[in-house]
Amino acid sequence: MPKLKNNEAWVNGLRTAIRSSTAKGWTVREHRGLARLEVRTGNGMRSAQLMKNNIPFSYSSQNMGDIITRVRNIYVEMANNGGDFDTAVAVCAGLAPKLTYSHDWVGAKDDFEKYKKEMGTGIANGTWTKEYEPVITYAVNLLKTKDAPINADKLLEICAKNGIEKVTDYMRRNNIAPKPLTYELGGRAREQRVRNLASFLKYCVTKKNYPSDWLPPDALREYIGRPSKEAKKAKNKKASIEDQEFINLINSLPTETGQPHHILAAKKWVNAMKLCAVFGLRPIELRHLVYKKRKDELWCMYEKRSGQGVTKPRILEPLYLVDNDGNVHYEEVVRLYKAGLLELPYQCMPDCKTVEGVGDQMGKWLKQKAGWISLKALMAKRGESLGCYSFRHSYSLRGHQLGIDAGSVADAMGHTLRTHLESYDYAKTTTTKKAFIKARELQAV
Repeated sequence: MPKLKNNEAWVNGLRTAIRSSTAKGWTVREHRGLARLEVRTGNGMRSAQLMKNNIPFSYSSQNMGDIITRVRNIYVEMANNGGDFDTAVAVCAGLAPKLTYSHDWVGAKDDFEKYKKEMGTGIANGTWTKEYEPVITYAVNLLKTKDAPINADKLLEICAKNGIEKVTDYMRRNNIAPKPLTYELGGRAREQRVRNLASFLKYCVTKKNYPSDWLPPDALREYIGRPSKEAKKAKNKKASIEDQEFINLINSLPTETGQPHHILAAKKWVNAMKLCAVFGLRPIELRHLVYKKRKDELWCMYEKRSGQGVTKPRILEPLYLVDNDGNVHYEEVVRLYKAGLLELPYQCMPDCKTVEGVGDQMGKWLKQKAGWISLKALMAKRGESLGCYSFRHSYSLRGHQLGIDAGSVADAMGHTLRTHLESYDYAKTTTTKKAFIKARELQAV
């Protein structure tokens, strides 16, 4: 190999670039035809061969740009990892994972929680606990491990698919280890995990000045995935209970048998379920009802925060249930509530302090009830998934069966027309059919 002259133009350019992009004491020299980095640190002179894919950089003008970039990356990595030269060299060469413990991920999580609650529309404590905290805690714990992910791509890839069961007080008392969880492609839970973790990582880069390696991509579909045809069909088909099916469920619940405290609890939960069905309420909205006596109006003051904004308080319009014989049901529930005489579970009261959602607690109470199990099996045969939100869905179905237009039903339920049409396929069909019937009637006139 011909001997290099240190005064060649590109060599002088290399030295100038290294000095301007690093600090005093950083230089790159030729060693047996290869590029070698030398750094004067507090622990003395350190040096390393510059390599890419286990192949050394030759000390030549052709590699000048790559050499400058590599040295700059090593300089930045040392600034982030506390001055560890050997690790910085290995990380930048792709021979070791990028250190994550140099960043205060726990502190960043705490700051992000405060940011989400106090900025923008501001999320509720329950939303943080249920939707954000599990995936971010899982990710932060992962970043503390020896084989931690080295960038946003790897972290999102792992956390999209995997999680861990929430640890309850019972599990802590009995020293029960949480079970690992997996999330299906394209599922709502997986999508929520990916978007919330991506939001956290974006916050870390843009607000906390974390390295750009942790900035998630704008397009997250790769991590969320696409559901199978069967899963997509099941997801789009919400269980909207017919009136008689809801009445049968209510009649099956143990409001007259059992221990006195069990009977009382059953009556209270039944009242809550009836209110959800009659007014199309989200279970959490039971905590936010206000009766305005002068106008004889029942209002829901709950403000649901989402990417589309915040829902406004709304007047509630009852749609009473009618059985197969034409009998109207549950008018008395509204009268008793307005009179302040309707008993509801503590979990549904405005002063309730529990973090767990009303729907979750209602579901736990219903879980082992024979009527609920039977109705769930019936819904499964129809390809529908039964949950406590199904009482709310039944209100939508009832409204469309009565001929109320989709926009009015959406207003009464406290969501946008777009959300309503996306959630209920029959709303699209009913609205389209009625629109053309009306058009033909006008033509006939």
